[in-house]
Amino acid sequence: ALPSHVADAPAAAAAAVPSAPPAAAGPPAPPAAPAPPAPPAAPRHETIYSTPSDRELVIVRTFDAPRALVWAAFTDPVHLPKWHTGPGGTTMPVCEIDLRPGGVWRFVWRNAQGRELTATGIYREVDPPRRIVSVTRHDGEEQTSTTTFADANGRTTVTVVMQLASAASRDQALKYAKFGTGTNHARLDRYLASAIDTAPTTHSTTPPPRADQ
Repeated sequence: ALPSHVADAPAAAAAAVPSAPPAAAGPPAPPAAPAPPAPPAAPRHETIYSTPSDRELVIVRTFDAPRALVWAAFTDPVHLPKWHTGPGGTTMPVCEIDLRPGGVWRFVWRNAQGRELTATGIYREVDPPRRIVSVTRHDGEEQTSTTTFADANGRTTVTVVMQLASAASRDQALKYAKFGTGTNHARLDRYLASAIDTAPTTHSTTPPPRADQ
């Protein structure tokens, strides 16, 4: 390349500058590495689990429903107990949701024998209808869950990323997730299909109002 003061000169002056000798030819560049193959598409109606790190658990599921409807199913206390109940015979008699940063959620499940399990947490971030971050504590350990809702062509992919305190906690969370999450998601598939079948022909682009509003 010519020096800047020559490159900025008139063309006649630039033409008078002798060109640099050609560079010696080096060895040929190695061929470019082939691009890695694209990951296979996730099967429909299947919950995918992965553990990217020792303290991370990722759960992915795609639902055949628009994002506004899926968001409502995950965040409205009217909808959540219809599907988020785990194995057969379990109910969710308590579903309290204060959907705002700093708000608290509280769920109580009751199995067929009457035994109850309670879980609570605090919402750290709420960005309807795209993202929720919540924090829970169990046995002195903090767990952060980030749930995102991505829409494409009328379908919604829900991704839950759980950050846990240790590899042992991650392994335990994976065990419990595989015990009930797939069942919950299959139940949600049916619930969403029923909601779509009974919805009016004009669809809103915003989630339905909360039951307590």
